[in-house]
Parts: sequence; structure tokens; C-alpha cells
Amino acid sequence: MLINVEPDVEPEGEVQIKDIPGGLYAVTRVKGVWNIFQGWVYLDEWLSSTEYELDEENEPGLEECITPFVHEDEKIFDLYLPIKSSVK
Repeated sequence: MLINVEPDVEPEGEVQIKDIPGGLYAVTRVKGVWNIFQGWVYLDEWLSSTEYELDEENEPGLEECITPFVHEDEKIFDLYLPIKSSVK
């Protein structure tokens, strides 16, 4: 899950702070925790029908929770799949 934090925030326990590399991402939005998996399946199917491929240098994909303080069925997530052109 992706959450923006202020520069002075220190991680605790298993939480890590990472800089997200720039680049090209395919993005889809899903509503409800239970739909995240289907969102990744959709991105994978979309990717196989385009001139793009997975950008393995920027893996893994990212999940950003847009509405963190609502019930899990109402949460909205943006899923980011790193991609690059397969045309050389």
C-alpha cells in the first residue's frame, strides 16, 4: 500500500519508507479490498494486449489507498503497474 509521508516521519516495526522511482505506470482504480486481486488481473490482461511490457526494474507494482479511513468495502485503491515500451 502506498501512503505519502512527510520527510521527518520515521518508520516503526515492519513499516518501511521508500522512494518510488519515476517512470511509466499503467493504473486502474478499484473499490473494495476484495477487488484488489481482480484489479491486478485486469492490468495483466490489459498488458498482454498492448505494445508494453512489465518494467522489471521498477517492480513491484504499487497499491495506493485513496480512502484509508472508510470501511474495507468502501476503500478506493489505485493500482500501479510499472511498464515500458516493448517496441525497440
